[in-house]
Amino acid sequence: MTVMELLEGNTGAFRNHRMKLLFVAVALLAVALGQTCTTERDALEAIYDATNGLDWTVANNWLSNDPHCEWTGVSCNSSGWVVLIDLSSFGLTGSIPDEIGCFPFIKTLYLNDADMNTAIPDSICLLQALKYFQIQDAGLVGDIPECMCTMEYMQYFYATNNQLQGTIPACVNQMTYLREIHVYVDGRFRKRCEDVFIRGSNVYYIASNQAT
Repeated sequence: MTVMELLEGNTGAFRNHRMKLLFVAVALLAVALGQTCTTERDALEAIYDATNGLDWTVANNWLSNDPHCEWTGVSCNSSGWVVLIDLSSFGLTGSIPDEIGCFPFIKTLYLNDADMNTAIPDSICLLQALKYFQIQDAGLVGDIPECMCTMEYMQYFYATNNQLQGTIPACVNQMTYLREIHVYVDGRFRKRCEDVFIRGSNVYYIASNQAT
């Protein structure tokens, strides 16, 4: 076994060890963010502030006295926990705050058609119930967080028309329920994307070069 093979995670033992480390990292992140997360309403207010809610282009009742479960683009379950946030085409700018990770029961998160200049924060990995994540044409930069591999219930991740860099984490082929990843990829993404596709036959990719 070469050092390069270890670094690339080409052995099952190394991949399993890497996944364990990712789960530990997410657990530590949860502890740290737990001091920030108070209520889901507070987390929604943090999203509003970080994405310049005063300038949103969609009429809404955010920050009103209405229950936060009745705010535009927010849905809750019968117990009052947020299960859906859809702020697509709201004209979001700014960035995604760490408080995005403060919704333990959310299943659907849509932040499409925005003009942010932001990376996907690691705190997104705390959304362990998330199944559907769309953040297309949203002004994303940076890498896809490797800790997203710990989001075992994720089924669909759409992030086209952004400026993402790096590689698709190879560990995505260990995500049991993952069905689709849609991203624009450049040459740096390409090889990893093909490798993952070969190893994970249940995962499908739409991979096109980003126009420059």
